Amino acid sequence: MASLTFSAESGRNIQRLVARFADRFPDAIVRALNRAGVTTRAVMAREIVKDLGAVKVGDVKERIHIEKAVRATMRVRLSVSGRRIPLIDFGAKGPWPSRGRGRGVTSRLRGGTRSLPDAFIAKVGSGGHVGVFTRDSRRGASSRKSKGAWSKNLPIRQLFGPSLPQVFGTVSPAGLEAGTASLVTNLRSELRFALGGGRSE
Repeated sequence: MASLTFSAESGRNIQRLVARFADRFPDAIVRALNRAGVTTRAVMAREIVKDLGAVKVGDVKERIHIEKAVRATMRVRLSVSGRRIPLIDFGAKGPWPSRGRGRGVTSRLRGGTRSLPDAFIAKVGSGGHVGVFTRDSRRGASSRKSKGAWSKNLPIRQLFGPSLPQVFGTVSPAGLEAGTASLVTNLRSELRFALGGGRSE
């Protein structure tokens, strides 16, 4: 799992605002933090998709959990967990059905097209799971003895891309920057409203 945390103490501008109004308007600060958390999640999802190159922004946003701020903590925590994403989800294309004798598979991964000449797309298991596979030629892989086994009688293994936590960590600086900027804007808006200077936006 990977996570990102920012609080009402992040940055000098925020510290000054919080120091001035924390005792009088804690609820306004909590609302500002939580609105900034939503903005940060949106930015992180876009950056993750930009890095991965294939998955959808909406799907990534659903997997990013926001632990909302409360008076006791005055902080927002974003986290994401999950295993590596099956390569089939990265726009994988190849002969179908190939029975393991296809001409390879291409996929969109990390901003470019990757070619895997020894891979193939297959449907396996009772649930009919479709994935990208290759014959397992690693040391220790046992040969298949069943009738109709693929070439070389080697077992197959599924191929995966990176996991969301892996990419989440690399794009965290962009998310933190956007979240902090959003927090400053939201704090000013919330405090202006709390002081009677206008409607909170």
